Amino acid sequence: MITKYSSAAAQSGAKMFPQIGIESAPSDLLTWSLSQQLRREFGPQTKTGEVTLSIHTLRSAPSGGTLATVFTILENFSLQELREAHKPYALSPIPHPNPDLAESRTTWTTKLTGLATTPILGLGTTSVAAKTDAPIVERSWGLFESQSQSKNKGQKDE
Repeated sequence: MITKYSSAAAQSGAKMFPQIGIESAPSDLLTWSLSQQLRREFGPQTKTGEVTLSIHTLRSAPSGGTLATVFTILENFSLQELREAHKPYALSPIPHPNPDLAESRTTWTTKLTGLATTPILGLGTTSVAAKTDAPIVERSWGLFESQSQSKNKGQKDE
């Protein structure tokens, strides 16, 4: 979808998000909201480092679209294409200056068990949807970062 429609989206000023749902919306929208608030509070050049989201209870069930994707994804994409799409910042329209940062921050015990200790929040676990959420959050970062770069270069945002 991105490859096929990205130039048309850019020309029209649209932003393309290849998925949005109960699995990816909280991490994507809350990360975006937090970064926007930080920029309002501390200035437009403020960068957001790492965001940790903690959801204690989420009552949901997969939608028909999610289930259809799970059952048909290999009919549409090869394993290689799926691996490529899940590499850090693969869906981002611009490269991240340090794409291995998150990987370098992840301890071997977290990789093995999914458990991580975060200051203030304490012990938590990774989400079952983390691998599918990350590319969406990274794409949003790239879309808004490229928009920010355009504004800084004097280009009009419509």
